[in-house]
Amino acid sequence: MADNIVEFKNVIFGYNKNVININNVSFEIKENEYVCVIGHNGSGKSTISKLLVGLEKPKSGEIFINKQKITDNNIHYIMNNISIIFQNPDSQFVGLTVEDDIAFGMENHNFPQNKMKKIIDVVTNAVGMNEFLTTSPNLLSGGQKQRVAIASALAINTKILIFDESTALLDPNAKEDLKKLMYTLKKDYGKTIISITHDMEEITKADKIIVMSKGKVVKIGTSDEMYYDKDFLTNLNLDVPFIVNVLIELNKRNKKGQYKLTANVEEAVKQICQK
Repeated sequence: MADNIVEFKNVIFGYNKNVININNVSFEIKENEYVCVIGHNGSGKSTISKLLVGLEKPKSGEIFINKQKITDNNIHYIMNNISIIFQNPDSQFVGLTVEDDIAFGMENHNFPQNKMKKIIDVVTNAVGMNEFLTTSPNLLSGGQKQRVAIASALAINTKILIFDESTALLDPNAKEDLKKLMYTLKKDYGKTIISITHDMEEITKADKIIVMSKGKVVKIGTSDEMYYDKDFLTNLNLDVPFIVNVLIELNKRNKKGQYKLTANVEEAVKQICQK
């Protein structure tokens, strides 16, 4: 059984004293889990990421990373264990080239100069950006920029990667590529992935889904559990993927057995064709 790498314990937070944006939130994330935090706009899901990386401080409650409580005195420990990839990667770029930008993060973490080039080659190859080392980030597509941001996180080798609505501004092909890469980082690189998202197709890959509404955790479960409770999702203004709706309707009419609910079209079609 994997250890908890992230713990929220009765966390309360508000951006001003008259509003509570995170209301008594508790949950656990285990090492090497792929977790999606979902919810409608204003549910508090992006605030979770800001609290995790220390950009905001809880009014009460405790947050632990690797069993260490986040405090003002150990912010460097947090920086060495968590990286965040934002919705708009332009806000993260500081270098004139891809290589410079990745090197900047390692310099801030005091990496030996003679090892940085090899690390850059390894991480850009891992995300498919090794041909763009001398390219200005301004000339990259949205999906390529996200890959560079991920390479920067891999270079400093943080255990936890947070994707804060990272697919929201991408075209469908780039979005699909990034979601595959996120799963690869969990499976092949042993990273703990926390994806703040409203993409209901993404949650099929997740080990755990945390559902937020009005600053509270209202449900924790698997993608199957979420899809089977269609009314619950609809009441929270969360879309159910079209193919999932098709399978739900088929299950109502199918007397020979139930289809497993999935947002993967190929998997759904395979199930349908077998019955």
